[in-house]
Order: sequence, then structure tokens, then C-alpha cells
Amino acid sequence: MEFALLIHGPERAWAELSEQDRAALFSAYLDFGRELREAGVTVVFGAQPGRPDAAKGDPREDGRPELGGMWILDLPSEEAALEWAGRLPAGPGDRVELRRCDRGRMSR
Repeated sequence: MEFALLIHGPERAWAELSEQDRAALFSAYLDFGRELREAGVTVVFGAQPGRPDAAKGDPREDGRPELGGMWILDLPSEEAALEWAGRLPAGPGDRVELRRCDRGRMSR
């Protein structure tokens, strides 16, 4: 089964981190990915979307939550997904949302 781990947080939180704190959080994400690989977990997708100010249109700067990152993992159960979601690094004010992916309902 595939599960999406979605990281939501205030848009300005990343910009408010010091360079040292940003580097530490980025390193924690790399460590998380390494732990997944070492555990034999298939990472279907892992990415940090572009910052809202890099998007075309109306970039928001009001501190509303944004999707700051996502991981899609192939795991045997929801319990395993919850365990990995609990280990996912999060920045200040971030929350991690877990969603089961349902490929069978997608049409092409």
C-alpha cells in the first residue's frame, strides 16, 4: 500500500529559520531518507515543492499553512505508515498528515 506523508506549515517559517537551523532540518530529512532505504522501504516519491514565491500567480506571505514537502512510501500497513510519519522531521509549526493513496481509482 502507498501512503503519502504531507508536511504542512506556515509559509514564512522556513524564511525565519537561521541558516544553521535550515541546514540541520535539511540534514534531518536526508537522514530520514537514509533510514527508509536502510529499512528496505520503497520511496515512491519524495520532494519539496517550490516555494510559493517561486510560483507564478499570487504568492502568499500571510503565514497560512502551505504544503512544504511530501513523501509517498510503499508500506505494508497503516501502522507502519503511522510509525514512519512519527519519525518524519518537522520544522517549527509544521504538522505531518498521513493519507493512504488509492491508485485504483485514478483514470487515464
